Amino acid sequence: MKTLKTIGTSQKLAATVAVSGGVDSLVLLHWVAFHFGNQIDLYPVYVDHGQRADTERDWACVRTLCSRLPHLKSPTRIRIPKRDLLGSASEAQLRSLRYGVLERFSVSRNAPVVFTAHHADDVLETYLLKLLRGSHPTSLKGMAPKSRKGALWLVRPFLKLHKSELVQYALANRIKWHEDATNSSPKYARNRIRNELLPLIESLRPKSTKKLLTFFSDLEKLSSTLEEARTPSLGGGDQLSSPNGAPSLQLDFYELKSILNRYLGANSQKTTRGQWSTLERILQERKTTKSGGGPRKLVQFPGGGRVVFEGPRIRWEPSLNPANSSSKARNRKKVRSETIS
Repeated sequence: MKTLKTIGTSQKLAATVAVSGGVDSLVLLHWVAFHFGNQIDLYPVYVDHGQRADTERDWACVRTLCSRLPHLKSPTRIRIPKRDLLGSASEAQLRSLRYGVLERFSVSRNAPVVFTAHHADDVLETYLLKLLRGSHPTSLKGMAPKSRKGALWLVRPFLKLHKSELVQYALANRIKWHEDATNSSPKYARNRIRNELLPLIESLRPKSTKKLLTFFSDLEKLSSTLEEARTPSLGGGDQLSSPNGAPSLQLDFYELKSILNRYLGANSQKTTRGQWSTLERILQERKTTKSGGGPRKLVQFPGGGRVVFEGPRIRWEPSLNPANSSSKARNRKKVRSETIS
């Protein structure tokens, strides 16, 4: 409840519980109902992506568990219209649609909190996915117990628990769930990490996956500490975002990266190692000249913001219209630019 109180609201606190019919989310629903059900309004919501023929079994599991639990609002099933799906939907597209549905529902119920069932195994998979996609070491971030997403507060109470522990809880409390067949499909990279890579690592040395998770977590904490230590020399980044920017010769790359991550906010999770490497290379090129100058260059970042190198100075320009920012950048024919989208 301490985490929920830090969110703050002038109204009685209400929350949405994202459920799927799988063991993780049904354990979450059971746990939340008994821990918070008599203190806040709880709305179980099942988002049906329409990607499988057996979603009725998911919904049946959700309704069965809800009928056993106290302090719950009636469960809601929301189907995503086929017109919103672009062909064979990717995991990223489905996730975006799902959170959009959850946000609209939660806003309509004045329920700004959404409980999700992410657990320690999900965190490790996220670290490995980012590593394989080329994320810079300082961008290897897992999941936070509480985070903001649009109008929502996402609360993840199971990040210290592993899937095996959730299964044990389900069995002990006679929770029936339905296994999503797509979780075993090799179509998705996350599934291959979960079903192939992690079992292989565990077979080489027992408990090695837990040690690997600890390593990534320690690396993230170390990176965060280093970034915090680097930011004061630019006045917390105010100079970089000013119209005149900051002198490129005075900038350390990791200090610059720390400030940009704060500007990017949630979009910092979408950056890649290639973007940061490009930025570092341009900065180093500037430092090889006496004045720190050079041709005008742009580096585009997720969300529409960009870094502008102009003469001996560098500045951050947030996008006023992120949706159109990349097309506008491509149309600047007279400007020599390096754009990362």
